[in-house]
Amino acid sequence: MSHSCVRGFAIGVLMCLPARGFPQSSITLASALEGRRVIEQMVAAVGGRDALRSIRTIVTDESIRRTSTGQGLNTRAPGVTQGRRTVWYDVAGQRINELRILDITGNQLWDVQRFIGGNAGTVVSWSSMTKDSMPVASLPSQRAAFARRNLLPFLMSLERRPPDAVRSLGTTMIGGKAQDVVGITDVDGAQLTLVVDRQTHLPTRIEQLAISAAMGDTVDVLTFSDYRKVGRLFLPHRRDESRSNETEWEYRVERFEIDTPIADTTFAVPGGLTQAAAPATNVQKLAPDVYLVPGGYQSVFVVFDEYVVVLEAGAGQGRNIIARIREVASGKPIRYVVATHFHDDHLAGLRPFIAEGTAIVTTADAKGRIEALARTRSRLAPDTLDRSPRAPVIEVVEKQRTFKDARHEVQLHQVGPNAHVDQILIGYLPAERILFEGDLLDMASGEPAAGGDDTADFARKLRALGLAFDRLIPVHGEMGTAADLEKSLRRGLARAKCPLGAERRTPCWVDERK
Repeated sequence: MSHSCVRGFAIGVLMCLPARGFPQSSITLASALEGRRVIEQMVAAVGGRDALRSIRTIVTDESIRRTSTGQGLNTRAPGVTQGRRTVWYDVAGQRINELRILDITGNQLWDVQRFIGGNAGTVVSWSSMTKDSMPVASLPSQRAAFARRNLLPFLMSLERRPPDAVRSLGTTMIGGKAQDVVGITDVDGAQLTLVVDRQTHLPTRIEQLAISAAMGDTVDVLTFSDYRKVGRLFLPHRRDESRSNETEWEYRVERFEIDTPIADTTFAVPGGLTQAAAPATNVQKLAPDVYLVPGGYQSVFVVFDEYVVVLEAGAGQGRNIIARIREVASGKPIRYVVATHFHDDHLAGLRPFIAEGTAIVTTADAKGRIEALARTRSRLAPDTLDRSPRAPVIEVVEKQRTFKDARHEVQLHQVGPNAHVDQILIGYLPAERILFEGDLLDMASGEPAAGGDDTADFARKLRALGLAFDRLIPVHGEMGTAADLEKSLRRGLARAKCPLGAERRTPCWVDERK
């Protein structure tokens, strides 16, 4: 059989397609047909289309191991945490209950549950005993992401793709094994790269482009292995998720059930939870010259007489913070931005500030991570630092530092070592009695999370420093008070009665009243 060969531009490999009589101008058609052939072989290898179509319910129970170089106690060793994940999926009713049980650094509770059904979805944060509605517009992408993570629902959805949604991208070698590579447009519009073993015809990975402010041009990779028989199907019992070797999630299936009856109550959101309030979206003036920039990572900035000081620039917030400052204090330079600790999500918004020459005030162990962040480059979505590279200006706080003029004062205190991280800064405005912190107390939806060992360490340090406050501004969540810190500590006592994440089978109930 004759073949026409082209270089697969997406992955830089040679793509050889059967010519089948097509002229050179029909490479697109040949690619679509070859991609369809690879998909059909893969579907047959996992058990066939009829077996996939017949599935009514899926139940899985998995162990979790999370390893992250950017989320440990220090930069010398990655943070490693363990937990569990259970999924109940009603295929016919398109109902999903996905429970993740996990403890993270500092012995913080990170149990999260997602309920999706019909035209509604709810996220439950068990650490704060809150529930929040998913935007209806997000449900298609939520369902598609769920399907990709679990693979089997993704395989079941393949026949719903239009004819032009699949393209062969050629072949490549991974781990010494030949692989077919197919580009797929998912049902939510996501562009995926599906990799299939050429010998077994089983899927080995799904890749998706991810452009990250902290990591530049990178790829989210899902790998599938340890295939075993489940009824008429042949399915993976290990899944690994990674991005740029920074964070890896390892899932091992311990229970895989097909068509086991699931009670309707399984898909009902539990009672006893507080409904989340709508998050703030506009800049809030906390006091004269003191402003809160809300978001997934909150920041505070203070307008001094001659300059501006920013407390924290978390993931995705850098340009937004600068724009908000320009609205309030357009004529003053942003002289300092404080990075509370080295965890990557708390550094991810720094690049726009580095590009402006703003000095970064942080802990000693964050210095190397910030220098690496400044060296990151994106060719696909270059930012101001890509276009005009410069080294960051970094000023280290060993114990305490104060910014002060005739009318303003901001104190920084290094309150590590802490169970969350060895070195971490908090901000304190004594005149306004405002405390600013990151990760030591989260206030999801305005409710304090159950305090971990790190929250208890934090409370002890505040007492030792004599820092009395009325308002607490967390990087994560809504504004709180001193009473919320006490409530978090009480919830922490309730949380301490629960087994550790790897041993829990149900969410930890942290109602401090019980």
